[in-house]
Amino acid sequence: MLADFWPHGGIAARLGLFIEKFGFSERANVILDEKRQAVFVRVYPIRELPDISEVLDFLKK
Repeated sequence: MLADFWPHGGIAARLGLFIEKFGFSERANVILDEKRQAVFVRVYPIRELPDISEVLDFLKK
């Protein structure tokens, strides 16, 4: 699990998820493979709680 927030935000920025003007990242679930490549990305509205079941379903495949 990763929480990447301002002033850090390096990982979120590399993934294109950092919102510079607000100083925080999008609300998202991201899964990286062993090569550090994003294999699953789901961005949610800021006010919406990310759905962990989507991550679990992806990992079961």
